[in-house]
Amino acid sequence: ATPRWGNARVAVEMARNLAADGIATLRMDASGMGDTGLDTGTVGRPYAEQVTADVMQAAVELQRRTRGPVIVLGICSGAYHALQAACRDPAIAGLVLVNLQRFVWREGDAPDIVRRTDLRPTRFYLRNIFGLQAWYRLLRADFDVANLARVLAMRVLRRAVAGADPVLGVVFRGATRVGRVRRTMQSLQQHGTPILYALGYNDPG
Repeated sequence: ATPRWGNARVAVEMARNLAADGIATLRMDASGMGDTGLDTGTVGRPYAEQVTADVMQAAVELQRRTRGPVIVLGICSGAYHALQAACRDPAIAGLVLVNLQRFVWREGDAPDIVRRTDLRPTRFYLRNIFGLQAWYRLLRADFDVANLARVLAMRVLRRAVAGADPVLGVVFRGATRVGRVRRTMQSLQQHGTPILYALGYNDPG
C-alpha cells in the first residue's frame, strides 16, 4: 500500500499547503501499511478491521492536540476506513473520500476481490462494445470475458436487490448489504457530517 507521503507525494504537498494556511495535518501509515513494522498488522490486507481502529485513534489524538474539528481524507481502501471510522467516532467531523471502491467489506473476502469485481462502469463497456479495439482484445484473449460477464450480471442483480431492499429487510428480518450502506449514510446525514466524494469518470468505484 502507498506510504504516508501518498501517490507522487500528493499527501506531502497537501499537508504542507494546509499547514501554510494554519491547518494542522496528520499523515499516517495504519497497521500493516506503508512503512509500519511488520508486527503491527497483517501486510496485504488493506481492508483489515485494525486499520479502521487506527484511523479512529488518530482522529481522537489529533482532536486532543488541536482542540478543533477533524476531517479525514482517504484514498481507495483509506476512503473505506475513513467512512467506517466516521460512523463510529463522533470526533470525525467531515470526510473526503477519493476513489472509494467498497462500502462494505466482509472479513474473509479474498484479497483480490476488489481487482476481480470492481471493473469500469457498465456504460464504458456498452460504449466500446462495437469498437475494433475491444474485439481485437477479445480475439487475443487479452481480458477475462467470463469474469466480465459475471460482474455485469451481478451489477444487474445488485440494482434489483437495491430496489427491493426495504421488502427484503422485512422478509429476512435483517439488514441486507444495501440496507447497511443506506443506514450508514443516513446516520452520517443525521450527525450533519459533510462528505466530499471524488471519483474519476471511468474509475471502477
